[in-house]
Amino acid sequence: MTAQHSRHYGPPRRSAPYLRAQLAASGWKMVDLAYWLGVSRQYLATVINDEQRARHWELALCALPRLTRQDMAALAAQRRSASHDRQRERPPPPSAPGMRYHGILLPGSVVVVAASHAGELADEGEEGVVQAVRCRAMTESYLVAFASGAADWFAPDDVDALLAETGRTVPLAAAAS
Repeated sequence: MTAQHSRHYGPPRRSAPYLRAQLAASGWKMVDLAYWLGVSRQYLATVINDEQRARHWELALCALPRLTRQDMAALAAQRRSASHDRQRERPPPPSAPGMRYHGILLPGSVVVVAASHAGELADEGEEGVVQAVRCRAMTESYLVAFASGAADWFAPDDVDALLAETGRTVPLAAAAS
């Protein structure tokens, strides 16, 4: 038994090319899988490329059901329809840099920590919910609460550096419970 196996039980983590090949062999496109899992394409790509990804991602990605052509077509159509609906609902972005998430991050929007250096607030991969939005001097900031009970205000630059939007929303009453 090597030193690596004495610290980590189970099979070694899969490489990003291996996971991409598994997805393709099962009929999954990254964009459709991200939609199906309820995460952004950016976040899914980050997970796949992260050699230190959490083990539950290994299991989820390697145990995906095989899609038939009908399944693929139906999923792609559903994703395109949902994307089209979101684009109609999304207001045009304001010209002020501090307002770039205006109309995108709203109370109830689910975000995920996408940086390992987020500090003591939350761990990478942990989801949070926008609780409130405030605007001061043409700059919005977003109060994000995490499952751990921690919450803080994030300016747009902080959102860019630490968080990723998932495109999902939850009712705030459900988010608080």
